[in-house]
Amino acid sequence: MRPNLLSLFFKSSWLLFFCLWMNTSVAATLQAILVIEDDYKDTDLNSISDSIKVDYGNLSKLLKILDERGIISVKKTVLRGRQATLARIQETIDKTTVDADDVLLFYFSGHGGMEKGKTFLYTADSANLDRQNLEKSIVAKNARLKIILTDACSNSIDGIVAMRSIANKRAAATGEFDEIYRDLFLKSTGLLHLSAASEGEYAWSDNQLGGYFTYYFINEGLLKKPSASWETVFKNSRDKTLQMYGLLPARQRAELKAEGIKGQTPKAFALPAFLTNVESPADTETTTNTTSNATITIENLTDETVTFYRDIDPENDEDDDPPITLASNAKTTVPANSLLYFQANKKDMYYYELDANDYYFDKDEQQTLDLYAVDGEEISDKPDADKQYNKLLTAEWEWDDGETVVFTTLQADGTFIDRDEADRVITQGKWKIEPVTDEESGETESELIFELQEDGEPVKLSYSIDFLDDDNVRLELVEELINDEESEFDEDADLTVMLYRH
Repeated sequence: MRPNLLSLFFKSSWLLFFCLWMNTSVAATLQAILVIEDDYKDTDLNSISDSIKVDYGNLSKLLKILDERGIISVKKTVLRGRQATLARIQETIDKTTVDADDVLLFYFSGHGGMEKGKTFLYTADSANLDRQNLEKSIVAKNARLKIILTDACSNSIDGIVAMRSIANKRAAATGEFDEIYRDLFLKSTGLLHLSAASEGEYAWSDNQLGGYFTYYFINEGLLKKPSASWETVFKNSRDKTLQMYGLLPARQRAELKAEGIKGQTPKAFALPAFLTNVESPADTETTTNTTSNATITIENLTDETVTFYRDIDPENDEDDDPPITLASNAKTTVPANSLLYFQANKKDMYYYELDANDYYFDKDEQQTLDLYAVDGEEISDKPDADKQYNKLLTAEWEWDDGETVVFTTLQADGTFIDRDEADRVITQGKWKIEPVTDEESGETESELIFELQEDGEPVKLSYSIDFLDDDNVRLELVEELINDEESEFDEDADLTVMLYRH
C-alpha cells in the first residue's frame, strides 16, 4: 500500500513544528555568582560583616521567588568568607557555563576602592579585583543578559534615619509581579552593570538594612514596587539612596563634604536593552490607587504617648517638621503617601514612605517602636507574640554563623533537625520560645532556646531574636549551658548568627 503523500506532509510538518517548539521553549537559567565578603583576612575590615550578611539574605530572597514562581530556573554559586579570594572568584567565573538565552548574575558585597582612577573590589585575601577586568570576563560569556551588581566600599553607620516603604512583602511571592519579572529577566538583553556609589564616594550600610543601594534596588525596587524597566528600577533605587545620604546627621555630612564627598550616587556603567522581537512593556511601576485627597489612619497601640514627624518637604533637610503627638490607643490621619519618621529606640530613627493603607505603632520584643501595616504579618508586642514567633520560625532555615553551611528545620512539634549540604543529619534536639525578664529594666523579651546532646552531655543554647523581616532573622548567643554550667565566651568571638528562610 502506497503511503498517503498528503498525510506524510502533515506528519513531517508537525514533527518540524514540534522540534522547533521544543528548541525555542527550553527554559532559560539564571546563573548567579554571589561574592559575600563577610570575613576578611584583615580583620579590621570586618566591621561591615553583619550588613553584608543582610545583603546576602535580601538577594537570596529574590532568587528564591524567581525560581519558585517558575519565572526562571536559578543556579546559585556562593563564595563567602575566607573562600572569597581573587583566585576563587576568577576561577568560578571562568568555569561558569551559560547558554545563549541564559542570565548571568555577578553580585559582590564587601569593600572596594579606587587607585589611579581605576576602581576595584577588595577580596578576602587582600587582593584587588579590577572592575574593568571583571566586566570583560562577564561580557565574554554567551548569555543573553549579563548583570553585575556591586555594593562595595561600604561604611557602616548607626543612628541614621532609614527610609523604607511598608508594602505587601508577600505580593512578589504570590505571583502579583510575575509578568514584570518576565519582562526584566526574560525579555531584556545586553549588560546591566551597576555600582552602589560613584568614584570617590562611600557606599553606606547598616546592620538592619544591609547596604543601602542593595536594599533599595532589591527590596524596594524588585520585591515591593517593581517596574518592568531596568532603567526605572535603577533610577528609583538611585534616588532613594541619594535621599538616604541627605538624612545623615548634618555634622557628618559637613565632615564628608570637607573630604570632597557630597553624596552617595549609585552609578550605571551599562543598562540592557529590550528584545526587539517582543512587545516592549509599558514602563509603569506598581502603584496604589490613591488621590491627592486620600488619607490613611495611624493608631497607637503602645501604652505610651508616641511622637512622630511628617516630612512635608523631603528636598529640604534644613526645615523643621512639627511634631505629631499620639496618645496611647488614639488614632490620627495623615495624607496618603506621606513620609513619616520617629525615634524607634535610643539610637535609631525610622523613616517610612507610606502607601495607601492603615497603620499602627507598636513595640517589638526588643522594645523598639515600629510602624506596622494593618494587614501585615510582622511581629508586634501583643499577648500572643510568642505564638507569632513560633509560627514564623517553624520552617527550614539556612544557618549562617560565618563558618559552615547548615540547614536547620524547626518543626511544629518543637523539635529541630540540622543537616549539612549533603542532606546528612548532624544534630537533633528541641527548640522553643521562652520569655525572659530583664532584672534591671523589668522588660520582657523572647529568646530562642535550643536543647540538644553533645558528647553525651546536655547543652542549652539561648539566643536573642531580631527579625529583620519574615525571611531574615539575626540571632545572638546570650548563654550556653553545658550540664547546667554556664560557658565563658571569648571577648573577640562573633556570637551572631543569620537565619535565611530556605
